[in-house]
Amino acid sequence: MVGCGGNCPDAATQAGATSVAVTEPQATVVTPEENAPPGYEPAPESAADNVAPVKAEEGADVKFPEGASVAEAVAAIPKGTQRANIDTETLAEPLQEQKLWAPCNVGAQHFKVKVAVWNGRAVGVDVTTSNKALASCVEKQVRSVEWRDKVRSLNSVEYSM
Repeated sequence: MVGCGGNCPDAATQAGATSVAVTEPQATVVTPEENAPPGYEPAPESAADNVAPVKAEEGADVKFPEGASVAEAVAAIPKGTQRANIDTETLAEPLQEQKLWAPCNVGAQHFKVKVAVWNGRAVGVDVTTSNKALASCVEKQVRSVEWRDKVRSLNSVEYSM
């Protein structure tokens, strides 16, 4: 029986042994919704690309420090939180509006801003410029922006002027 892998009916019959039926394990496909913990909800429909389901309780519990940098915003996200990627063009749209920068009297000055966006608002902002007053104004203006796509996922965008 060993030479046949235990599955040779002639060998089993010749040795006077009884045959045993062996069943193969069956693979079962389970969708995320069927195996989801209580409170699971898929991400809302939006113009976001590659939207992955996000657990509602994870998104609701994220607390970002007031006036956080992008690194601090990233650190506030619980490990294992799924991402919903919003394309860069969509994230940059509100930052390209010149009226946003009018209160800052930018003129010929240059700045670079990196923004972490969560649920349609800036939760982390880094401004790079040599003028501290301009940096403060740019940060204030960016934090006032409301993005149209509201997904409970952290996305970032950079803008230079």
